[in-house]
Amino acid sequence: MQVTAEIEATLRAAFARIIADAPRVAMGDIAPLVRRPVMIDPDGSYPELGVRSFGKGTFHKPALPGIEVGTKKLFTVEAGDLVFNIVFAWEGAVAVASSGDAGRVGSHRFLTCVPDPDRATADFLRFWYLGEEGMLALGQASPGGAGRNRTLGIKALEAIKVPVPSLDAQLWFDSLQTKARAAKAAQAEATAHLDQLLPAMLNEVFG
Repeated sequence: MQVTAEIEATLRAAFARIIADAPRVAMGDIAPLVRRPVMIDPDGSYPELGVRSFGKGTFHKPALPGIEVGTKKLFTVEAGDLVFNIVFAWEGAVAVASSGDAGRVGSHRFLTCVPDPDRATADFLRFWYLGEEGMLALGQASPGGAGRNRTLGIKALEAIKVPVPSLDAQLWFDSLQTKARAAKAAQAEATAHLDQLLPAMLNEVFG
């Protein structure tokens, strides 16, 4: 829709402006990988987290019974983590874990990076990764063929140089992102309301 496209264009323009002269820092320095291994109890239950491709956020999988975990390694996800699904990172499977995701687990295929709170925000970094330059970087860090053969390498991710403007600039941009999400939600709600209203009007006129 036109409004959504205009919102995206505005965000991209603002983002381009604040990263124009920003220094580049290796991902491993600004937002290192943090692993929180889970001790598996065969009688326990482990709710899993998933990450959708194309920047569509996280989703909740059914809980995995401890008895079925076997030798699979699980790691805890916490709110504010920048999460990468290494199998589909090249197509934008990158998200920021919300408070509702906290405490869920992911397999070794999910990398959780934690930004230095004095230097970067997860929302800002996520936006960069889902842009043209970030997607290109993830593609180059995920060698191999199509689909599941393309896996994001940990060392390759840590070596990606990301733009790091001042924290104030990042926080300002994150507030813009919040307003953009609210505007999109309002637009979607209005569209849904119109979609319901039109059939009712037609029925009243012609029914």
